[in-house]
Amino acid sequence: MQKFKSAIKISMVTTIVIMGVSILFLFYNQIEFANKYKKTVLSKNQAILDLSSASIDKLFAQSMGLTNMFLLDLNINEFMYQEKVVEGSSKIQTVIDTMANISNYKITNNGIAEIFLYSKKSDYLLSSKNAYMNIEMSYPLYSFDNLNARQWMTKYLKTYTPNMSIFPKTKVTLDNTTRFVIPLVTGYPLNTYKQDDGKVLILIDDNIISTMLANLKLGKNGFAILVDKKGQILSTYNRKDIPLNYVPGMNINGSIIGFDKKEYIL
Repeated sequence: MQKFKSAIKISMVTTIVIMGVSILFLFYNQIEFANKYKKTVLSKNQAILDLSSASIDKLFAQSMGLTNMFLLDLNINEFMYQEKVVEGSSKIQTVIDTMANISNYKITNNGIAEIFLYSKKSDYLLSSKNAYMNIEMSYPLYSFDNLNARQWMTKYLKTYTPNMSIFPKTKVTLDNTTRFVIPLVTGYPLNTYKQDDGKVLILIDDNIISTMLANLKLGKNGFAILVDKKGQILSTYNRKDIPLNYVPGMNINGSIIGFDKKEYIL
């Protein structure tokens, strides 16, 4: 009887030990699986970021390259330095031809929502579809979020721009369609001293950037931010507020990823 009781005790101890080892083994496997999953996610995120970074760089470089092409376009040059068109004047043809050229540049450059050319000489504004002879009255046709006509003109047209300036994502209404864009502005001609003769305003479609960033697996508290060289936030995905530990002006260039409450600056 004593031997039987001892056998039961040994069996129970053995069972408990086996169960304990099994639980530890399962726990270890779960940790290993979680670590492998994390590494896989981060590796995939890195690959997506590398691709996104290359695509975004190409998109911005393509837009900046357009401004150089505009300098060689005879119609654009003529429009930029032409006076106001008198009613019935044949010089209206320059406006029409320039609009057609802008349309061609826009169509052949995927990712550009719209191109605007502003002539200080005539105070005319052209897009790929319209000629705005009175900018202030026409503003509802291409309105920018939270800016009235005069504020918009001061910010994008009247302020001296020696180099290409990139503005944060903003909501605009173009041809009765609302979309988010990243505005790029440069003076015309490029790198002028003290004053511009006009402006080139290129609107990059933010949907392309958001779509690329949407493929990132960011976790519950994750976020992705596109910033410029000065640390200015240009575009965000899946997060409306700025991360608490992000300081405007931080000297970074690229994207910030948050995953499982950890931050990775890439």
